[in-house]
Amino acid sequence: MFSEQQYKAPVWGRNKHIQSLLATAKFRRPLVEKRAQPLLQSSEEVILECGDGVRLLGYYSPQEHTAAPLVILLHGWEGSADSMYLLSSAQKLFAAGFSVFRLNLRDHGDSHHLNEDLFHSCRLDEVIGAVKYIQQRYPAEQTFMAGYSLGGNFSLRVAANAHLHGISLNKVVAICPPIDPHDTMVQLEQGFTLYNWYFLVKWHRSLKKKAQLFPHKYNGDDLIRIKDLAKLTEVLLAEFGEFESVRHYFDAYALKGEMLSDLQTPAVMLLAKDDPIIRHQGSDLVQASQHLTIVKTEHGGHCGFLKNAKLHSWADDFLLQEFARPAT
Repeated sequence: MFSEQQYKAPVWGRNKHIQSLLATAKFRRPLVEKRAQPLLQSSEEVILECGDGVRLLGYYSPQEHTAAPLVILLHGWEGSADSMYLLSSAQKLFAAGFSVFRLNLRDHGDSHHLNEDLFHSCRLDEVIGAVKYIQQRYPAEQTFMAGYSLGGNFSLRVAANAHLHGISLNKVVAICPPIDPHDTMVQLEQGFTLYNWYFLVKWHRSLKKKAQLFPHKYNGDDLIRIKDLAKLTEVLLAEFGEFESVRHYFDAYALKGEMLSDLQTPAVMLLAKDDPIIRHQGSDLVQASQHLTIVKTEHGGHCGFLKNAKLHSWADDFLLQEFARPAT
């Protein structure tokens, strides 16, 4: 099912790069953190046991009344539970009466020490394990899940496998998820150079931290000498030894084709037509499902959707609207 949403970007927000860059601009953080104080003050750190010895890190912000619905939020690649877009959405939902769990993917946030092996985007089992752990420890009558970018990709894959693992989700929303990761890499390599540089710098920083924690296994100096995202991906995949090629790896977590064919949970995919990293046309490759609604806006950039000079995000409103709406 396809839908057009009337997100009205301000005049200055009709530029895809301004949307994408302002969403993560450093000067936005004090604004977001000030608004998110009620959420942050109620947050407790949680180490999740996700199966097979894997541990992940998250933060739980409960409501005082036990009947509150729960939302599990997942950040994008090289983001964290404290990423501005995630904090902004978390506070919006928390203020509306939802309990919120902000989950870090492996090797994101301050979690590099928890697992010796490196993160990669096919580690779905541990995210499923994390969701099961959260639901068992913090039972709620209603549980929702949402993710931004790669976190949205993970969220949809969790939803597609939920019925196989005893997970009950009322609805899942994915904002700007990579549909065809190979194409996403092409956009990063051939598009606006700043995006490539941004992810490369953050990835280098993460790998260096991992190497400092596990020097017997990783050579950080060698890894950060590689200045190409595709090449660095290729080198690290050789470390995992479970993928035949980079293309095989990308296809293993792509949302195209039959990846979402077993979806039994109501799910919504939000895409911006001007996203400079995730091309909205990729939705044509997703197998149609009665449980999946694909929503597109004219503007929004990549995980931006900023709506005013105070840098509030319409995506926060969208999440609240979707989780307050009865599933169909």
